[in-house]
Amino acid sequence: MIDGSEVSIRAIADLVADCLSERGYAFVEEDKIDALAATLEAFLLTAGIPTNASEVGEPEPRSA
Repeated sequence: MIDGSEVSIRAIADLVADCLSERGYAFVEEDKIDALAATLEAFLLTAGIPTNASEVGEPEPRSA
């Protein structure tokens, strides 16, 4: 589980990978988690979905 002190796109990607694996859909190897994080981040930005990015250096969502 992610608590409020560790909300990062990397941590979320790790949870998504776990979810995919638990359901037998896909196994995302550890060396692919960063790529999944980048893909999730790109999707959120492109779709204009606001985030609560808390990591230093993590881009703020673009306004529509």
